[in-house]
Amino acid sequence: MALTAYQWFLFLLSAFFIGMAKGGVKGLGMVSIPLMATLFGGKISTGIILAILLVADFLALPYFNKHTEWKYIKALMPSTLVGLLTGMFLGSNINDELFQNLIAGIILFSLALMVFWERKPVDLARLNHPVVIAIFGFLCGFTSMVGNAAGAILSVFMLAQRVPKNSFIGTQAGFFVVTNVMKIPVHIWYWKTVTTETLTLGLYAIPAVALGVVSGIILIRFIPEKAFRYFIMAITFLMSLKLLFG
Repeated sequence: MALTAYQWFLFLLSAFFIGMAKGGVKGLGMVSIPLMATLFGGKISTGIILAILLVADFLALPYFNKHTEWKYIKALMPSTLVGLLTGMFLGSNINDELFQNLIAGIILFSLALMVFWERKPVDLARLNHPVVIAIFGFLCGFTSMVGNAAGAILSVFMLAQRVPKNSFIGTQAGFFVVTNVMKIPVHIWYWKTVTTETLTLGLYAIPAVALGVVSGIILIRFIPEKAFRYFIMAITFLMSLKLLFG
């Protein structure tokens, strides 16, 4: 993939944002999804992002592993697997334009979910019902497979559990390590979006991801989280509209 200097800048900036998101700056990783789709195309961008996410996951998990609440991951995983398989079959039967539109739609849905959560927190008791857990697991799996965009949906579920901040970050890191590893065979042999070229791009992104993870771990202690989250949501919304309407 021959990239211009400007494209390299946007690519490495996206990798840095993904690292910061894994370091605890919630919502920042969503900016990278429409940006990557614009740079590389819808389906191929999911393979590139997956390679970067795996790097970020394995960099962040050792720091937060002791805070991971595996009981939530185990509860979500059966329906998450169904969502992954659904996304796999759907994604293989649509063209790239529709794939990009689907990514944009998923991001906009996730943003709407985040806004709803900000205004009306969900009752914890309702989210512990097996049917509701299954729905959230399915949505996490489907949106993770199609757009690597399950973070907002998982955040709503985890925030409703009232877990401490480090447990929230650690559980998300553990969940996405499991789901992203499960997606590797699909991207290599079924979608063919993880190739030597995309893996090479992932390797080039390692310094930016590592810097992002460290920056996220440090900055999350100081930044005004609510105002920052609204800013990221606004930027992501505009970029999603650009991806949707060109």
